[in-house]
Amino acid sequence: MTEHKQINESEWAAFYTNELLPVLQELDAKRKKGLNYAIIAGLIAAAVSIGFAIAYEEAIIILVGMIVALVAALVGYAIGSGGSLAKQYKDSINHTIAKWIEPSIIYGQNSLIHASDFDAARIFTSRHNRYKGSDCFKAQIGQTSITWSFLHVQHVTKVKSGKNTTTHTEEIFKGLFFLIDFNKHFNHTTLVLPDFAQAAFGWLGQKMQEWNFTRPGKLVKLENAEFEKLFVVYGEDQLEARYILTPVMMEQMVNLRRKAGSQIHFSFRKNILAVAIEKNSNPYATPSVFSSLIKEKHAKNIAVEIAANCNIVNNLDLNTRIWTKE
Repeated sequence: MTEHKQINESEWAAFYTNELLPVLQELDAKRKKGLNYAIIAGLIAAAVSIGFAIAYEEAIIILVGMIVALVAALVGYAIGSGGSLAKQYKDSINHTIAKWIEPSIIYGQNSLIHASDFDAARIFTSRHNRYKGSDCFKAQIGQTSITWSFLHVQHVTKVKSGKNTTTHTEEIFKGLFFLIDFNKHFNHTTLVLPDFAQAAFGWLGQKMQEWNFTRPGKLVKLENAEFEKLFVVYGEDQLEARYILTPVMMEQMVNLRRKAGSQIHFSFRKNILAVAIEKNSNPYATPSVFSSLIKEKHAKNIAVEIAANCNIVNNLDLNTRIWTKE
């Protein structure tokens, strides 16, 4: 499958039945076997605790012992066998789906966009000290290379007061982060960010944007009312920012924002377009190992997500080479 527009239902049904279902059935059999072993181990441990409780005539120990034994067995399963199953699921199911969507994709479940690339985009100004991620995809869509991964970026502060410690966590970014070849070397940075201030505070919000103490460059005003409602633009060079953000590009960015259904950030710097799409959770995560892994809907959601991510190149028309790298 090389078209990155919409998944064909009949093609998906055949692919799922022939390629994914046999693997899912095998993985689910392993899941059931491991879960059964965990339950048996928990029951044995509970029986031992009951024996001790009877010997010492402590009824409360029976209840506590049974609960602790079963919970310990299930937690051990989730960490041990469950973790192994999650890895196998991604190695087989996610990888197979990715190759079906786009044969050029290279997928690494434990790989992620490097922190230096995240920082270089200059989208987020807060400093981070907790940087995690997974599920990195690299592909060549036509003439355009694209790399993306799930990221969860935070800044964690611990404050001690006597014997107590308070932990404060600032959420900087959670979602999918993309690095896309733009086929043009820019001398300056242009940022297109969600417009929170003007949407919330109107005229005062616009003034706050103009003051801009943290972003590179100055506020760039453009002649697209719908674009201006959704985004605020900062550019180190006004002419270059307008050169990039043509009427067609602005319309495409608005459409991409609608398709994403969540806040989206753009950075044009050097020859890279960085895109950050906010997500509440990792769309490539494995289903719970405490229930059946044979879930066609979950697998299809992964396929739809990968197709949509590949299609960003087409949505922004990045294979139309109107510029050359200089």
